[in-house]
Amino acid sequence: METFKAFAEAQAITLGDLTLESDESQLALYGKLTLLADQPSQERLDHLIALLTQAKADLAAAIARGDTSGPAPDKPLPSVKNPFA
Repeated sequence: METFKAFAEAQAITLGDLTLESDESQLALYGKLTLLADQPSQERLDHLIALLTQAKADLAAAIARGDTSGPAPDKPLPSVKNPFA
């Protein structure tokens, strides 16, 4: 199994069509992962669970270190009157 460390140097890993990308400030998951009732799907799911478990530990370690280098959370856009109404 490949090593993947979230919230560290930039890297990506792909499982099927699902991609996990991480850098020092964020972890992104996108795509899809189709699982069937077969052994290869079970192995892919086990791999995903291991990656997410490690990412959770990496996130906890980053928080404990006080790493807050990430971007500010998205703020909602202000409401505007609909010009077409």
